[in-house]
Amino acid sequence: MKKAIIAMFAIALAPLAFAITESQKNAFVDKLDNVFVPAQKANDALGADKLEWGAFVEKIYTESKLESVVKPVAEWAISNPLEAHPFFEKDSTARKALVRYYIISKGLLDWETCTEEQSAVIFDHRKQFDMAKEDGAKYVALKENEFVSGGIKMSDNKIANLAQKYGDIEVYESLYDKQGLASHFGEYISVLAEAAAVAPSKKAAYEKYASVEASFESMKSVPEVSKNWAKFIGALDAAWIRYERAIKTGSEK
Repeated sequence: MKKAIIAMFAIALAPLAFAITESQKNAFVDKLDNVFVPAQKANDALGADKLEWGAFVEKIYTESKLESVVKPVAEWAISNPLEAHPFFEKDSTARKALVRYYIISKGLLDWETCTEEQSAVIFDHRKQFDMAKEDGAKYVALKENEFVSGGIKMSDNKIANLAQKYGDIEVYESLYDKQGLASHFGEYISVLAEAAAVAPSKKAAYEKYASVEASFESMKSVPEVSKNWAKFIGALDAAWIRYERAIKTGSEK
């Protein structure tokens, strides 16, 4: 009976334990702006000698004694991830890096077993991303849900990575306008290659390459296009040869 009463008391207090005040949020932001960000800029200025991101976060967190200001924000993110999400919209990389460091160093949450909401807000959908990358059915389910998991849409970078994995050229192209595709042309070629491998026919694969050539030939002044154009033409020629061979063998008309 005594244990039951203690458990009920703990449950009743749980929301209060993770409540956060505006002053706590402001204290976190103040340390971020006046300690973490200046240190990050100084580290970046070191160029090749700069600390790797994880080591940098640990160094600043430890040396600047940031635990007291990070703790309430981390507990808030764990208990109410969707409520905390807007707070991470600005400077999300730095804010989440400090929160993740606290959570992981304290062993408070495992990204592989956390809720979808916690994964989305704290770990940038790492759980759902890894699951979708390992299982095509989970990718299809995520795609059907418009890449929304835990109430939040996955980042374009992660969606692009998944689209490349599965040769989903339609999804990849939906992420960028033409200029954006040109600036990602090297990656675009990789997606085209994966798409060609799963295309319904050799003709369809070749025609897709041909349409991209017609669309981007006038954009060879864009550095990323110029740098990768020869590689693209090689892939185009290879697609044509595979199509010709398919015609000769009678597998396609």
